[in-house]
Amino acid sequence: MATRIFAAFASLASLPAASGSSFKYIYGVWPGEDYLQDFWGPVRLGFEGSIAYEQSLLAASDDDVAEIIGTIMNGTAHLRDVLVVGPMRHGEASYAELLRSGGAFFPIAEGVDLAAYGLTNATSFQFNFNPDPINAAELVAQEICRTTGRGAIHRVMRLYGAAYADSRVDANLAWLEEYCGATIFEHSSLRAYFREETAYDLAFSALVKDSSASLIVAANDRMVKGALRAIEDTLSPAAAAKILIAGFDWTEDWMLKQGKIVADGDQYMSTPGAGARGNQPVSSGPNFRTLELGHIEVDAADFWTNRLLSKRSRRPRVETVKSKSG
Repeated sequence: MATRIFAAFASLASLPAASGSSFKYIYGVWPGEDYLQDFWGPVRLGFEGSIAYEQSLLAASDDDVAEIIGTIMNGTAHLRDVLVVGPMRHGEASYAELLRSGGAFFPIAEGVDLAAYGLTNATSFQFNFNPDPINAAELVAQEICRTTGRGAIHRVMRLYGAAYADSRVDANLAWLEEYCGATIFEHSSLRAYFREETAYDLAFSALVKDSSASLIVAANDRMVKGALRAIEDTLSPAAAAKILIAGFDWTEDWMLKQGKIVADGDQYMSTPGAGARGNQPVSSGPNFRTLELGHIEVDAADFWTNRLLSKRSRRPRVETVKSKSG
């Protein structure tokens, strides 16, 4: 799977502030929870591939962030030289302390009330990247339609993650009904919160109770792996072969290559419009849209990085901070 590089990272050399100062020390702090890596992993890799940075660290709790920010603050003579990049999923108080002490924070994707820190658009900024899960889900639906033909009847197991990502499943099925003439019957609706083991437990119970599912649509590939194990443990090989499975996030190429799933959605598309991967190319359907995701390729990212960010040569590092909460 191609590495995705986000153009906004090339603008991190200086804040739009009156001082116009550049940063000598740039740190990335990213969610450390394993189940969040399908979403945040590509963003972290984009940061690491675009910027000459000090450290790129993972944090799974407020305590983790406090330890990281404390170490940065205690080890830096002039905090105005420091920029921390990442989503504020944990450690709000620690980021507030960094800002009060003169450091800078670049929030990514997560909405932050800058006014609460006495900041305005003139003194700070944030970047919201916009993946396109709906178009990716619809392209997966096109691959299902190509595989089954129009007018298919599906008994669907929906494997949801968190509620914000329900469109990864629902947009797929809505497209099948509207543009492929499919008839959708509900087999089960399961919320496994992106976790493989939870998906296994829920799918296992659902299939033991009712083995008639013919299509499984999951909001990420981790849950697909759980569903595959549940199918293997509950159904005969002949029955298992009749179930179509659609994934999302395109993190498990082996499932496509081995024919375990019919298609996989990629919301961070390296090629506009190529938001699904199946065993054969996906054809454009009536609801196909070309995407503009604001990405740039690696060569362009390197060009801007070299000009704007640093003339130093630094070996990228990724460090993991283990959560004290276990």
